[in-house]
Amino acid sequence: MQIRRGVLIRKMHNLVEILSELPSEDRNRFTIGDLQLLNPWTIGGRYPADLEEVEHEVAESVLAAANRVLMTVRLAVEVVDLNEGEGPEK
Repeated sequence: MQIRRGVLIRKMHNLVEILSELPSEDRNRFTIGDLQLLNPWTIGGRYPADLEEVEHEVAESVLAAANRVLMTVRLAVEVVDLNEGEGPEK
């Protein structure tokens, strides 16, 4: 999504920081709570041996947040494509 908007991509895994670099029209699509919930997994999750065990309910809520973020990105990319006259890929 950042590339399509011409946003310079820095190497980082903090989703809240990445969100802050998007244009406001894209930032407003996301729920900050979802990104905050996912951050421990996008940052520390890169080293799974260092992670603590989590409750089943926590894992389910993290997965639900990831699905919402993924759907938001997919919809935003389709909107950008439509605005540029490309249409969504099939």
